[in-house]
Amino acid sequence: MFDRRNLLRGASALGLAGLGLPAFDAFNLTSPAMADPGNLTDFQFSSSPVLPFGQFRQLQHPWTRPVVPLDEHARIDPGYFGDPTPLASMEARMSSLPEVDPTDPGTKSTTLDPNNVPAGFSPVSLRYNPAPDQVLQADGSILYRRTDGKLIHHPTLAGTWFSKLKLSWQMTGVSSYRDAALAQGRTMRDNLVDQAGVLWATYDMPTEHHGQKLPDPWVSAFGQQRAVQVALGMHELTGDSSWVQVAEKAFAAFGRPRDPAQPGYWVTAKDSDGYLWFEGFPVASGVPTMTYNIHLTALYGLAAMFPAPFSNAHREQVRQLVFAGMATAAHYAPKVRNPQQCSFYYAQPEVDPRTHKFYHAANAGAMWTIYDRTGYAPMAWWATALARDFPVHRGGGLVWIKAGTYHLRKVWDSDEDDGRVWTVTFKVDTRLPADARQGARAGQAGANKHLRKWIRLAGGRAPGWWINEQPGRVFLEGFNVDRMNFREPMELYFEPNVKIKGISKNDRGFDRAGTEVQASWSKGQSTALCDMAATVGGRQYVRVINGVFKGKWLPTGSSVHLGPRYLG
Repeated sequence: MFDRRNLLRGASALGLAGLGLPAFDAFNLTSPAMADPGNLTDFQFSSSPVLPFGQFRQLQHPWTRPVVPLDEHARIDPGYFGDPTPLASMEARMSSLPEVDPTDPGTKSTTLDPNNVPAGFSPVSLRYNPAPDQVLQADGSILYRRTDGKLIHHPTLAGTWFSKLKLSWQMTGVSSYRDAALAQGRTMRDNLVDQAGVLWATYDMPTEHHGQKLPDPWVSAFGQQRAVQVALGMHELTGDSSWVQVAEKAFAAFGRPRDPAQPGYWVTAKDSDGYLWFEGFPVASGVPTMTYNIHLTALYGLAAMFPAPFSNAHREQVRQLVFAGMATAAHYAPKVRNPQQCSFYYAQPEVDPRTHKFYHAANAGAMWTIYDRTGYAPMAWWATALARDFPVHRGGGLVWIKAGTYHLRKVWDSDEDDGRVWTVTFKVDTRLPADARQGARAGQAGANKHLRKWIRLAGGRAPGWWINEQPGRVFLEGFNVDRMNFREPMELYFEPNVKIKGISKNDRGFDRAGTEVQASWSKGQSTALCDMAATVGGRQYVRVINGVFKGKWLPTGSSVHLGPRYLG
């Protein structure tokens, strides 16, 4: 048995030959230098002997480094672990290991890299239902209670519960967690449906999408990716190679076009422009619903499958599906993005303009994670653009309020202004605890884009009231707000004939006096590398790690931006 998590974190020439797998660098593209981001809207057609989708759009831009996978969900904020409480920052969610649940006593023996553990995660309880509709079984697995009371296997929830159990065991060494994870894995396998050699994760719950009934039972790229994840996790836990075969047969669904004879079994389809979608709601018509969040979720899951103990043919399918999936994600990012507002849930807002705060944050986190796993820079460009538009960080901290008069509101929890306004004057600069940060959707905050971000006070004179976040006047201190660390440094572009200013920051995010550096260039764009983007002092900054601005923080904007063109 080997630890897949640690095995895959090694150097690019990792000794995979002993497993019969190609070196990491076989996953790289060899195309020319990365194109201008404007070209991301028009990817070229290609075909593949291992993907039976005919001509489809394919990634033409190079990846800057090989894939280095992370554990499932470890880098996504807000959490797919279903934490209903206000979320901490992305960095905070990764930085600490909570104590063991006292209802499951055992020797605490942390065996997991803390950088791969969301800080909001605690080892689960094996005594209580994790949610009212998730019913704990005697073996530690869970079943889902439908609205009619029937207990069924739910691939999405089962995959999440398996990840929690596995992570709990790795954090604590308590064998009951491992036993429960094995039971959940067997339940997942036993509920897969074999159709012509492909194992499908099905949902036994009637549903419809945009007025179209889904086949009953139905499938989803989300649940299918979870089935593969669970099977690979079972291989990690047991060392039993039969689980690799289960994973391969479940993964094969992504390379299977819709069959008119079995119209309910497909999770990958090509839209009218030739882009491949990983589908969340496979309607009988076979037309992609263009559900962007599920496409991204499946995409980062597929990226984590390379390398995996698959056959070379399956590994090549993974590689090409990831390339095609990223072309789709990059192409439609401008349509999903809703500048200075909450992004759209679907990549066809002209058909369905709904937005969702949770999925806005999840999409930004997924894009960041895809970049972290692949090195494909446009994913980070769009992730940071979404973070500028609307809150990704939804947790609290210490809020700094500059002396002045402010209009506080009892609003934004439900996107509805109930009319309660409290005008408060702070006679001196003030620091107060805050427990949440949120945004108001379009139309509710007026034309002023800065009124779209609000912080809920948790102390002082106005606990429970929301105050408008304002750059330089009202903001959460520190560097954890909308924070995105770039394990592979990002290229930062400076426009010519503009005076660029950088400055050092203290640990609260305030400028250090006397540390400002200024520079300008007259012969075209100049570049440097940065390793982090975050909202500091209420505005997005990046931290530069080389050149004249080494160690300095620079605000992003039309003069300083990730990628060769400012995305706005």
